[in-house]
Amino acid sequence: MGGSVVVHVAARKAISSLAGLIVIDVVEGTALASLIHMQKILSSRVQHFSSIEKAIEWSVRGGSLRNIESARLSVPATLKYDDSKKCYIYRARLEETEQYWRGWYASDFASNQYLEIVMYFVYLFSMRPRPSDTYIFKAGVGGYEGLSEKFLSSPVPKLLLLAGTDRLDRALTIGQMQGKFQMVVVRHTGHAIQEDVPDEFANLVLNFISRNRIGPRGVEVSVSFSFWLL
Repeated sequence: MGGSVVVHVAARKAISSLAGLIVIDVVEGTALASLIHMQKILSSRVQHFSSIEKAIEWSVRGGSLRNIESARLSVPATLKYDDSKKCYIYRARLEETEQYWRGWYASDFASNQYLEIVMYFVYLFSMRPRPSDTYIFKAGVGGYEGLSEKFLSSPVPKLLLLAGTDRLDRALTIGQMQGKFQMVVVRHTGHAIQEDVPDEFANLVLNFISRNRIGPRGVEVSVSFSFWLL
């Protein structure tokens, strides 16, 4: 759901210094259609592992990731050791987030609280001082509903990375034909494009930065250094 969050923030022009928007394999039509299958997907997941190595193996064998080296880096942080069960379990119980899959929040307070946390981390990792004013977000963020239009309306250069062309919905197909955003289909990947092909992903991001001259005084970034920058 991270892609949905950043698209809403970008469309609201909540960050005045925002220079670009990159969304990884998130499309409104596909996301909404997938929600009805989410419970089945979660119930089919292995819930506990005898070791971290077993969890890494399962993540690749099960298809959620396709790069064992990436899995060795990302999977351990998603687990914690349960002393009572003597095994590793997931830190986050995704099935408990179902109330947020549609409509997201039932109150202004919950909506504001969640997006305030998002904004905190946006400024933390961008190394920029946060403005003194408080952002006000109303309930009814809508999750994935209207996501494509919000993506297209974001007033910054946009890059959409997809694992397959079948993920495009009508609004994005028209927008792409009109040149409203850059789209790249990354072959031989799953949903986690950045983990399946990290070197190619880094090159795509750096090309986007260079193409749109994003950075101090519009300095271009050489893609030849992508491996090291990653």
